[in-house]
Amino acid sequence: MSVLGNPSSSARRCPFGGLWRQIQRWACRQKSHLTVFLIYVVVSCAYTYPLAFKMNSSLFVNPERPAEDVYGHVYLLWFKNYAREHGISPELDHLAGYPSGLSFPLLPALRFSHVAQDLLTQMSDEVFAYNFTILSSFIFSAFFTYLLALKITGSQLGAFLSGLIFSFCPNHVVQASCHIDLARTQWIALYVLALLGLELVRNWEWAVFTGLAYGVVFLINFYHGFFTLIFTMVFFIFKALWVGVEKALKKQKSAEHKPRANLETAARLSLAGLVAVCLILPFEFALIAKVVSPDRAQSSVGQYMHPYDDLTKYAGRFKDYFRPLPEHPVWGAKDSARAGQQEGGLYLGFLVLALSAAGMLFALRREKNDDRDHWRQSRRFIASFFAFALVTSFYITAPPKFRVGQITVPAPSHYLGRLAPMFRVYARYGFVANLSVAMLAGFGVAGAVRRLKSRSARIGALAGLSVLTLFEYTLVPPWLNMDISKTPDVYLWLRSQPRDIVVAEYPLGYKEGLRYLFYQRIHRKRLMNLADHGSFSNLVAEKANDLREPEAAGLLRYIGVDYVVVHKKDYPDISGVPGLRVLRDFPSEAVFEVTADVPQAVGLPYGFGQLEKRPDGTLWQWIGDEAGILVVNRAGKEMDVEISFDAKAFYKSRVLDVRLGGRTLYRSSIAPEPETSVTLRSVQVPRGRSRIVFQAIGGATRVGDVLQTRRPDRRLSFGFHNLQIRFGPKSEEEP
Repeated sequence: MSVLGNPSSSARRCPFGGLWRQIQRWACRQKSHLTVFLIYVVVSCAYTYPLAFKMNSSLFVNPERPAEDVYGHVYLLWFKNYAREHGISPELDHLAGYPSGLSFPLLPALRFSHVAQDLLTQMSDEVFAYNFTILSSFIFSAFFTYLLALKITGSQLGAFLSGLIFSFCPNHVVQASCHIDLARTQWIALYVLALLGLELVRNWEWAVFTGLAYGVVFLINFYHGFFTLIFTMVFFIFKALWVGVEKALKKQKSAEHKPRANLETAARLSLAGLVAVCLILPFEFALIAKVVSPDRAQSSVGQYMHPYDDLTKYAGRFKDYFRPLPEHPVWGAKDSARAGQQEGGLYLGFLVLALSAAGMLFALRREKNDDRDHWRQSRRFIASFFAFALVTSFYITAPPKFRVGQITVPAPSHYLGRLAPMFRVYARYGFVANLSVAMLAGFGVAGAVRRLKSRSARIGALAGLSVLTLFEYTLVPPWLNMDISKTPDVYLWLRSQPRDIVVAEYPLGYKEGLRYLFYQRIHRKRLMNLADHGSFSNLVAEKANDLREPEAAGLLRYIGVDYVVVHKKDYPDISGVPGLRVLRDFPSEAVFEVTADVPQAVGLPYGFGQLEKRPDGTLWQWIGDEAGILVVNRAGKEMDVEISFDAKAFYKSRVLDVRLGGRTLYRSSIAPEPETSVTLRSVQVPRGRSRIVFQAIGGATRVGDVLQTRRPDRRLSFGFHNLQIRFGPKSEEEP
């Protein structure tokens, strides 16, 4: 019986009573759905307060630890609109990474995902577009989960709580405050609805719907597409186990054995896959071709091939599912090392787990009205599947190798991480656990409220459970909202400066650079920050990383930087640095004019890894097959260069070859221990640009072949310590 009552008596007196009753029931169902949708809107606006009232002047982030990716996404929306207005390509940002620029290699692959955001940016602005997407993710994640739970439980009250659980779980809230596309989980719920419909109803319409739903999931976010594919495999594995068990218990229906039924099932699955491929390929063909190519590491997607260690760093531990986040206002610990983490908000909630356990018990009971439709007939199958999906999610999100007692167990990420190294955060599969407990809890509420006789008692029980669930999940107060209506004075001042100046902001880190881009929307001056990895601008930035180094100002002048904005919290005392003149002083920033002389020669190392501290305290940089030094000689003639370094080989002795053009500067065998000191004197470099190449004869060694538990995809050959590049006297001849 509907909670909204029976059709009125006027329907029974109508000559077309049957048709009228159908229309009235349809309108009644839509009315109840609209009521639920509006409740979700209110709850979403209340939880994200004051976002709905400050859509153009605030962001849904943790104000104490704002995620840098939020700045980057807002900037990307702005720059795409800026490129459209100025008739330039949005794939290369000439305003950042000066002079090389900042490229967006994945931008063509995001056309489908960003279409609504781009339209909203044009209609309003990039901040509104970002906030609208975040707010709508809460509303529609709840509503689509409600539709899924309503279909499988038949209870509006249970389905309502399922929607709250999935939409307002800490996992979704954390992702919404950090990663906009990962927050759009509503499409996952819609796909699961389609997948179950394909399995239970078994018609061609559900096959098309399933293909379309998966295509949307994949196009909205590649992580969701990848993990949804794994979820689908888990579903069919469970189905095979279910059929096998029922066959063993002689409960399998004969239809399951008919070859024709199996062929029809395969045909429907093939149709779903074909529809998904036809939807995905027009947008993602070029990207997929690069990902599956043998030389993908050297292509534009190579920067997204992550090291093996990241699989451990970004895994979801079993205990994460059962401990509240540090941001909880009552039992959280904001000083915890876990505070502010952008991944791993996997807490399921003890109340929700209790409801899930009750739901499993209720679902396993057979009732007399279970045969009225496909969904209710399969209630035990669906509930058992979500229990299976919950348990397997603990395993899939685990580190690539973990110990159970004295046994080391490999997780799926150990194998999938090598097959698809672009996916490193397996904790994001935790959305499957959240959806699973949401569905099981829906069964629990449905079974519990059925035992309450009055409608008011049912609604009261649901209200109490909803409040308790939201309280157990909540990460507010303080509100996850950062006011951006006031622009720092330094950026307002930059906006008033000549249009053609180039600015460098310090420190030069990637995360800081995303914040600088966010405010570039205001001042619109070219930035040296965030050049593409390996580009000339990036090599200069790495060399000039410490502004206090004597050569830093000269390097900045060399590539055309006019002003340097220094953030004082990172450089508390920067006055008196040669080549920099104080221009303006603000409370949190200082602006310097670059007055250094342009150096006649510059040596820029490339291909060397990050500095790594050894047990003896020394700092070493490792290389793979090849590295080098880009030498820029601006003098009017050849210059002498002296290069010195200490080197050791990784794992075994190997030959190091150092060449300039076709000339060999050094070639000798280097041993792992002890280190070898090398000095190359009077190396004549020609005018212009030239490269001194360091090459490992015979290639590098995969770390995984030597140390089985660390970085199997990392290749090492030599380590370098104290690499020094010295130029001879400057030429008096101008270039």
